[in-house]
Amino acid sequence: MPDPKIFTTRPSLIRADNFNPRNYDPVFLFVRSGLKKCPDLRSMLLGDVTSGSTPPSWLFRKRYEGGVPYVKTSAILRDFINLNDLHFIHQGFHQCELKRSITKPYDVVFSMTGKFMGKAALCPPQIRELNMTQNSVVLRCNSHEEAAFVCIYLNSTINQTQIRGTYSITKQKYLNQDSIRQLKIIDYAEGFEKDAHSYVESLKAYYDAVISIQRTISKFDQFVSISEKTFDSSVDFKIRIGSLDTRILTPMHYRKDFLEAISKFDEDKQAKKLADTPKRKGDEIGSSNYLFEGIPFIKTSDYINFGVDYQPDYYCSVALYEELGQNLQKGDILFTKDGKIGQTAILEESARIVYSSGSIRLRPSSEEEGYWLFLLLSSVYGRIFFERWTVIASTMAHLQKDFFEDFRIPKIDQDVKSQLISELKAAFQMKREAFEGVEASKKSILQGLESVIKV
Repeated sequence: MPDPKIFTTRPSLIRADNFNPRNYDPVFLFVRSGLKKCPDLRSMLLGDVTSGSTPPSWLFRKRYEGGVPYVKTSAILRDFINLNDLHFIHQGFHQCELKRSITKPYDVVFSMTGKFMGKAALCPPQIRELNMTQNSVVLRCNSHEEAAFVCIYLNSTINQTQIRGTYSITKQKYLNQDSIRQLKIIDYAEGFEKDAHSYVESLKAYYDAVISIQRTISKFDQFVSISEKTFDSSVDFKIRIGSLDTRILTPMHYRKDFLEAISKFDEDKQAKKLADTPKRKGDEIGSSNYLFEGIPFIKTSDYINFGVDYQPDYYCSVALYEELGQNLQKGDILFTKDGKIGQTAILEESARIVYSSGSIRLRPSSEEEGYWLFLLLSSVYGRIFFERWTVIASTMAHLQKDFFEDFRIPKIDQDVKSQLISELKAAFQMKREAFEGVEASKKSILQGLESVIKV
């Protein structure tokens, strides 16, 4: 963790009910003083602050089975919901048992517990209704623009500083519903409306692009006739003892349906093998090097909507970034090899980030090759290879290095391949432009907030 902070405070400021030093941090005291005359958050809300609940496991559904989208706190990033990390629950449970936390487009979803505490995002307009765990709350405002303002404010440095002196600690950090209601918020003024509207429109375009990428991946899965249902249930099969490979002894490696699915395709002899594609494992920087600003440090939990989160929990110094020399470039592919294996992202700029050792970087030789490899790795076809070469060690899943040698680049009709690549390219370009729109409108609002209180 960062170096400890040392500061002094007047005895008259110390409260007997709370001796935690964070309550006497000069920055926190400055922000609290500046927000003293501001209204409570509840003044911006329609209705109460309501949290969700966790259904029993048998009420969860597979994505293709239908059901209502359900977010866990890991899917709530600052400004964005990770559409690749949604779960799905039974419609009846959602409408009856979780009626209080039914979330509509542009409602604010706010995480209140644990390491994801204090992150806010608007419900995507493409999702008619969603629900959430007991670790998050839904906040509803008078208009989409006011909701956007509340979301941006909750994620701001001003509010994050306010939260640091507000949350409780039981087994983990916890911001209760009453504390959320009483958070101070800077007055919403007409001057914010134009930027808030731009934020809303850019957010809609961003999610349209993400859904377009998902549809292109689904088209490929349909073309190769490999369904997500492949992974639904275990398959009983027998193999000869002599067929066992001493490198890997997990059952998934020998599943006959996996082998049959990939054996349908001839290998593309013209394509560069995945094993021959330049690659680099990430680096661990050590918790002593964690900062709260600087160069984003991307862990395996920081993959979002086929990209990476540029507002992660931890950062590192520029000096450490230069020392590691990861030298990421636009078009590089990152994917996770530990934990939740197979999360894939394309870097849409020459990003100044540091990625952890749980990830691998691939450097395609061309833009076309990059989109094609991304499609293969992100599809159900790619998941077969991830599943085959995954082992469990020290309670965590890990990808064996033989994955690269085993991965087959299938030979696909060139017209089909070109069409899929073209669709991906257009969707990623739209996603990038929309992301820049979100950032620009948010930056303008944050500058307005900082003109009220300097942190």
